[in-house]
Amino acid sequence: MDEKAGFMIKLPFIVIALLYIQSTSANNDQFNDLLKSKLSDPIALDKSLSSAKDKVFICTYCHGIDGNSQKEYIPNLASQNPEYTIAQLINYSLEKRKSLTMNKISADLSLEDKVDIAIYYSKSNIRTKHKKESPLSNRGEQIFNTACFICHGKKAKGNKNIPSLAKQNEKYIKDTLLEFKNNKNYRPDSPMFEIAAKLSQNDIQSIAAYISRISDEDS
Repeated sequence: MDEKAGFMIKLPFIVIALLYIQSTSANNDQFNDLLKSKLSDPIALDKSLSSAKDKVFICTYCHGIDGNSQKEYIPNLASQNPEYTIAQLINYSLEKRKSLTMNKISADLSLEDKVDIAIYYSKSNIRTKHKKESPLSNRGEQIFNTACFICHGKKAKGNKNIPSLAKQNEKYIKDTLLEFKNNKNYRPDSPMFEIAAKLSQNDIQSIAAYISRISDEDS
């Protein structure tokens, strides 16, 4: 692929990504101040982590006791950016994201509960389940570095507004991208509908294979 062709492929993704990054600058002061106060104070952080051990009990069946889900179709929460986790818990509680289970659980959590849970999982190390290379991984890395890195970062770590995808469950990534591609995902404001629409099924399988196998050396 020549340089000009590569640029033309990247251009639509760049435009969509820049628009999304701008849109995520919305005011999140309601939890940012509380999160910062807990993370900046060692005593408050210890108290938060201790309190969260009881609060995450309801999460463990699906997401694992340390945020590493044993169910491939359910996302890992370990090492996730805490700002993103809190924002999604709020979205679930307001039913901006749809899930019967998560809507109910999130609605029953206070803002402090959400912050404590997010901090707890962010401090837990995510584990790679796939030790063997996949023949799709190399192609997935190339696609990721064309279509996904603008928002999610070169090694899929994301940022406070964008989820970390590194080492995420392969089936969860694949299923979620297919939902976006087929307009079956209940996140109406996400740019992923337009991005996933441009991906083939093989592209999606390749991206999922790469993301789930990112190593600590890579990330």
